[in-house]
Order: sequence, then structure tokens, then C-alpha cells
Amino acid sequence: MISTRDEGSALSGESSRRTTASKISHLCILAFRPTLPSSEAARTVGEICLTFHNEESGDIVGWLTRNTASQGGRCIIASAYTVYNVLAVNQPHLVRLLARSDWPFALTALLGNAIHPRPENLPSITAQQLEALDAVEAIAKATQLEIQTQAGDMHFINNLAILHRREGFVDGATAVEKRHLVRMRLRSPQLGWKIPRELEDEWERAFGSKGSRVWYLEPMPDAYFPLRKYPN
Repeated sequence: MISTRDEGSALSGESSRRTTASKISHLCILAFRPTLPSSEAARTVGEICLTFHNEESGDIVGWLTRNTASQGGRCIIASAYTVYNVLAVNQPHLVRLLARSDWPFALTALLGNAIHPRPENLPSITAQQLEALDAVEAIAKATQLEIQTQAGDMHFINNLAILHRREGFVDGATAVEKRHLVRMRLRSPQLGWKIPRELEDEWERAFGSKGSRVWYLEPMPDAYFPLRKYPN
């Protein structure tokens, strides 16, 4: 992980795609604040503590902290290597189950939550699958590293090796007390790991030549991620 504080500028747009020293040839960037149409919905989003996950695309995930919440909102990371090693020793059957490519690795998509309810017509996951997800979450939490970010901080993590989440938070009344991150997804064909076949479509959608690139350094439209085809 690399962390810098109070830098005068941040990576953005086409200039970062032409960076040769760092071998970063592509950059997707998006910013997010829990601003939904109603203040009550926005409050609910912030109070929910997210579970450990990876982004659906990007060799490296980075975030620029522009503002922090008045309470909570820390970024928390954990080693996927550690999770794997603990499972391999104690619950190897779950490693084999998790290695299958026929289900997504995301609790929200599988179970739903207050913001993203799961459609009732979709089948539920099995008890073993739920056990596997719970085991990953428990091991990651037991070995996690909490990052107390400040405005101006930039962090970068390996999206294929590091799990991340955030704790619940409460925004304050002023603009500088409202959590605002600019998140970056970076791709390096020269230095990045080989992308698993099952993930190639997601990488192509995010970093392929087709599609427009919009750089949101200011708060985005309510609850919308430009890299996705659907509202968040």
C-alpha cells in the first residue's frame, strides 16, 4: 500500500494514461458520496458498515480523500493471502467452494440489503456458500488494518490481493464534515497480474477503448457510478 498526504495534485485524465515511469497505462476514476434523493436514505447508506470486498475491475484501486465524515468512515483493509492460508489450514473445503466460478463474491448481490434488496424471484445461496462468505469476513476482520484517513490522503492497494471495506459513518453539518472520496481503478498490462478468464469481461468494459471517460472530482450525480450500466 502507498499513502501520500497533502499532495498538490492527483492523477487525472489522459495525462495519467501516458505515464511511463509508473507503467500505468489506463485509469478509471469515480467519486462517491452517499447522496440519495432523500436525506433519510443518505443517512441510512452512511450508517451501514460495508463488508470486505474487491472492486469488480482494476489491478490497483486507489482513493483520494477530499473530506472526511464527522464520525467514522475509516477505510479498512485485509490480506486475501492471509484469508486463504487460514481457510486452507482450517476449512479447506471452503477454499474449493470459493474457487468455483459460478457465483459472485459479494454479500450484497447475493443477499441484498436495505439499499439493494435482492429480487424475490432469484434463487438463494446455499448454506455452504453463506458459511464460506462468513468465514472470509470473520478472518479478514480478525486480521484487518484500519486506516484513519485525512483530507488530502491518497491510498493505493492491489485489488487482486487486498480486501477492503469501510466502517459506518455520520456526516456533519458543514461541507468539510461530509465524507467525499475520489476512487480510482488503474490497469497496468505491463506490471499487472494476469487477469482470470472469468474477470476479463469486467476488465474490458472498464478499460477497453470503447466508451467515454468522465472525471468526477466534484460530487457525482446522486447514487450513480459512470462505470456501471445501472444506478448504485
